[in-house]
Amino acid sequence: MDCIIFGGLVVDKYFDIEGYPDRGQDGFITSEAAYVGGCAINIAATINNLGGRAHVVSYIGNDKTGEQILKYLKTNGFSQEFVKQTDGISGYCLVFKEPDGERTFLTKKGVEGKFDPELLENIDSIKSPIGAITGYYLLNEAAPIIMDCIEVMRVSGTKFIFDPGPLAGSIREDILKRMIKASFVVTPNETEIEIFEKVQPNFIESYVRSRGIVVLKKGAAGGRCYTRNGIFDYNSVKVDAVDTTGAGDSFTGALCYALGSGVDIKNAVDLASLCAAKTVQINAPHGFWNIKEV
Repeated sequence: MDCIIFGGLVVDKYFDIEGYPDRGQDGFITSEAAYVGGCAINIAATINNLGGRAHVVSYIGNDKTGEQILKYLKTNGFSQEFVKQTDGISGYCLVFKEPDGERTFLTKKGVEGKFDPELLENIDSIKSPIGAITGYYLLNEAAPIIMDCIEVMRVSGTKFIFDPGPLAGSIREDILKRMIKASFVVTPNETEIEIFEKVQPNFIESYVRSRGIVVLKKGAAGGRCYTRNGIFDYNSVKVDAVDTTGAGDSFTGALCYALGSGVDIKNAVDLASLCAAKTVQINAPHGFWNIKEV
């Protein structure tokens, strides 16, 4: 089962902190580490762990960070079919992690924020029944071109899952409307669904009636699925969180794998919850395991 994932590849630079100082005051970093990250690679890792084959679409820079990312992809068996190096600097994300596992992000954008249809020149070689895109990837200037490609793929049969992300409100309204229209599953949280309601009143009812499935995420409280066949709640899996980075991405990745494999939505969200719980027990944005471990 192949899945195409639109999203940038970066390096996550982790800093463990005891807590945030008051503004203008001092604090301490207790440890640090670096991982290849970004929503797309976290989604891809879960798909691969479950037995699928994920293909990330992203530029990386011709710099040391780009080489680090490329080496990581090769070493860990990730597809490089739609990853290309280009002139420029690779982006990175500073992750400040508190003792309870909660984290705060600050991102320095690089060439992963660019897009050109050349990235998809070999797309006909992949028979992908399903794709995923993160809201972050629609924040760059090339968003209209990205949407052109997604809409062509949709007409050709690829079904898209759209994870809007925390910065969904910064996506151009026309782009957001196009992405909603092009997707068959959307996975907003309670804040992001309010953004959808602003661009499309009575969003959930109209979306489910005309297109597909809304998975409304409620964090530790689980969530609610809206489908043409009815509404049902799902539970989160209770675990001791080490690092919450990548949990939502793992949820999306598991949905991609399950729905792309023909699993019904109820079993798909149960698997997604298990995978998200597995990820928060790993001190990194993603890890490597197999389906028997969830």
